[in-house]
Amino acid sequence: MLEPEQKLKARYLRTPSLGALFFTQGWALGARLYFWFILSLIPAVGIAALILCVIFGRRWSWKFGSWSSWKEFQSRMRILDVVAIFWICFLMGLYLYFRF
Repeated sequence: MLEPEQKLKARYLRTPSLGALFFTQGWALGARLYFWFILSLIPAVGIAALILCVIFGRRWSWKFGSWSSWKEFQSRMRILDVVAIFWICFLMGLYLYFRF
């Protein structure tokens, strides 16, 4: 049986990553998933990398990212999600500026 803290960690790791969805390359670098960063640059493979990073990215980052603590990992994931949201807002603002 998992302890309550372990259950929260497991749930957090299973949560899809907004950062990976909206800003795959930047998220992959920030999450220390360098192999997936390189794959995301290849046009034909980029869509698959995006989907896989959204679904499994947090788990992979925790497992392979050599994080010193859970708190550091969680903090970085929050920062990457916020950066991705700002990135999308910036792109939408740019689109609206040039569109109208």
